[in-house]
Amino acid sequence: MGNIGLLFEFPVVNVKIILDGVMIGALFALVAYGLALVWGVMNVKNLAQGDFVIAGGYVAWWLEKQGLPALLGVPVAFVILWGLGWVIYKLVISRVIERDLFTSLLATFGLAIMMAQIMNLMFGSDTQTVQLDYDTLYFFDNFVDVPIAKLIGVVMAIILAVSVIAFMKTSRMGQAIRATAQDARAARVLGIDTEKVYAFTFSLNTAICGVAGAIIVMVWVIQPFYGIAYSIRAFVIVTAAGLGNLPGVIAVGLGIGALEQYGAHIFGISYQQAVAVLLLLIVLIVRMIQQRLCVKVCNRVHHGCKKGALLHCYSGNHFHSAISVPEFSHAVGNLVVDDYRCFNMGYDGWADGVQLPGLYLLLWDRNVRDRGYRHWYGL
Repeated sequence: MGNIGLLFEFPVVNVKIILDGVMIGALFALVAYGLALVWGVMNVKNLAQGDFVIAGGYVAWWLEKQGLPALLGVPVAFVILWGLGWVIYKLVISRVIERDLFTSLLATFGLAIMMAQIMNLMFGSDTQTVQLDYDTLYFFDNFVDVPIAKLIGVVMAIILAVSVIAFMKTSRMGQAIRATAQDARAARVLGIDTEKVYAFTFSLNTAICGVAGAIIVMVWVIQPFYGIAYSIRAFVIVTAAGLGNLPGVIAVGLGIGALEQYGAHIFGISYQQAVAVLLLLIVLIVRMIQQRLCVKVCNRVHHGCKKGALLHCYSGNHFHSAISVPEFSHAVGNLVVDDYRCFNMGYDGWADGVQLPGLYLLLWDRNVRDRGYRHWYGL
């Protein structure tokens, strides 16, 4: 408990912990954004997310060993991991997109094991890092140190994130990705090549992970079997923030980075990664409670509902969906609530909703509704 006392006795310790947490949390958020892309567009839960991060780190580390500038590893990792992602999509991911959840989890879990073993054979099991010859900034009488290498890493992560966001909003492919995320079947009807969109999305995700890994090896360490730690963090961030909620992804990513630093300070460095696992358990418990609350609210629909009556489902402070009871209101029976559809926001502000077999659903989001958009699904 003495370490906790230091936080109050010397408040400047909090400044150092928060700065360290924010700088590494920015990279966590970057990895999580790539996972949110794949999860939201393709509905694939990629358990190999962290292993792509480690692969990008080894690309930068190998280039530095060849005498090339370490920062060159960032764009090179982007290109190499993009190509690797495209190949893996064609060989593995394309075969499990239309399959059930268990199949995609099993496929990506096997992919994670294979990648870890290949990297172990190629680079060994020792931890590796890239030393950058940059100065360190000192503040508060040299008590708080901020390595310039970490600042450069954060700046590169921000540049990549802003670039991806701009691409998603302004380019034709970005619009196609957003349309496919909203409704893949409708996108195909409108002439969008969803197969190409899926391949592009997965490759973009692996390239983002490659950049994150190339930055991490410059400010931290990598090892072939460290991928699971980044996968867990990414799942915590996406599950807590919700799909398509970029501000939430950034906030949760920075928050997890800071909490891990506090955990390392209070309990010791060996418990740092345990904080992420604990947060994952807490998020899953909260989601389960929210699901039960949503079921209770949705079960208020009964046989006396009039045509056009709306039932609003909430999760926290977010408006998720409204159910429009059709003409045959007596047909309303038991509601089937799907976890992800009920609680996770989709891309571009669209909300997934509640399944009513045989009925019509009116799905909208508070911000989208204000612009007058509505989206009907016939089940």
